[in-house]
Amino acid sequence: MQGNKTFIRNMAQIADKARRAPSDIARYLSKEFGVPVGIEDQRLVLNGKFSNDDIEKRVHRYFDVYVICRECGKPDTHLENAGRGMFFLVCEACGARYGIKNY
Repeated sequence: MQGNKTFIRNMAQIADKARRAPSDIARYLSKEFGVPVGIEDQRLVLNGKFSNDDIEKRVHRYFDVYVICRECGKPDTHLENAGRGMFFLVCEACGARYGIKNY
């Protein structure tokens, strides 16, 4: 934390593990925390003070909903746009496919 901002320094590693764009995770966290976010030099900047526990919980929730397959539990997934604010989470490991809401 610096002043009234919170920095997530390992944003690039989180995005790499999730196999998602950093901007997608940033948009999710912005909505979860209700604050504007920005990406500077491979780190995420949240406008507000947040504890490590709060950030960790939200990142875990992102993985649970938008990355981990509900059928086999593997992170080998990708999102397909289904339109009207819906996505399909498609598992590349087991072939499962189910709808999820956009964040």
